[in-house]
Amino acid sequence: MLMRSFYVFFRRLPDLLVARKFKPKGLEGKDHFAIYADHTFILWKKIECKDTPIEASKEKPLFGASVGLSIDKDIEEREAEQTKQKYHRMMGEFRQQPFFTSGILCKQRNIAKKWEYRIEGGALILKDAQYFPSITSMTHYCYEHGLIDMERINKQERERIEMELSLPEIFEDDFSKAKIIEKFD
Repeated sequence: MLMRSFYVFFRRLPDLLVARKFKPKGLEGKDHFAIYADHTFILWKKIECKDTPIEASKEKPLFGASVGLSIDKDIEEREAEQTKQKYHRMMGEFRQQPFFTSGILCKQRNIAKKWEYRIEGGALILKDAQYFPSITSMTHYCYEHGLIDMERINKQERERIEMELSLPEIFEDDFSKAKIIEKFD
């Protein structure tokens, strides 16, 4: 099994709402690709992916989520090469989508420890991010705090936001209750 974990960041919330529905071509058997709607966050400060800065601020936050990709593979070397090609093809397809024009993708392992906390259960979270129990709750928060300008988005995006706003919010999650057990300074 080839498994990769990423963070995806968008300058616009509507792009994240579209991206979470994306499924690459060629998923089969035990293959899995998901943008986790229960690991959504708003990034309020700059971080780095390896040595590349990911700019965010209170005035220009990034809307993000965790992304997981796993591809079932055979142990043979020939199959391993095909699995790598399949991985690169799927991630390339994701990056080529119209919603990704405002997107930034970073392998989770490429975020330096100084930008993260480890919480109970072993998960890592970003220090300067505000986590939400669902993408619906994040949409409600963004709407209520003026992070979505409904006048500057197109009709489809407005309908997508309105659909999320019509859904009930979830108020508790694993991240908001979790105790920080390790700080990397």
